[in-house]
Amino acid sequence: IDEALRDSRYIIADLSPTILYELGLVPALQSLAERFEPANDLTCTVEEHGEPWTPGNDLRIALYRSVQECLNNVARHAQAQSVGITIAWSATDVRIDVTDDGVGFDTAVYERQLPDVAGFGLFSLSESMSLLGGTLDIETARGIGTTISMQVPRRETEDGE
Repeated sequence: IDEALRDSRYIIADLSPTILYELGLVPALQSLAERFEPANDLTCTVEEHGEPWTPGNDLRIALYRSVQECLNNVARHAQAQSVGITIAWSATDVRIDVTDDGVGFDTAVYERQLPDVAGFGLFSLSESMSLLGGTLDIETARGIGTTISMQVPRRETEDGE
């Protein structure tokens, strides 16, 4: 029972972590990376560039969950030794790159299967970015790893922070 309660708490915390609201997107992603490393036996780093601004809750949650989905894909499919998360803030947008050193995949096969079972996670990410007015780009090839780039326009908190 104790283990089930602990697991339930982790799941709830991962869906909408308190740190995301209290400290912001980057600390929440750093916390996610710290939990991801030992659970998946690989190195996970977070880098931030530019002058940060405070995304609104909808954007903050969407970006957090999108990175979470990317990390889940790395754990399930990439056979990677390391993954890096880079957040680049600009005056007009934010870009997050999730880059792994794994096996990569054939984008032609991926595109033919959308949104079938093999590509549903990435298809869902693409749809999420589109709904936010942003883009999702995938750079990959067999044997060279993968970079998922998410870029969305600036949308700050409701109080203008």
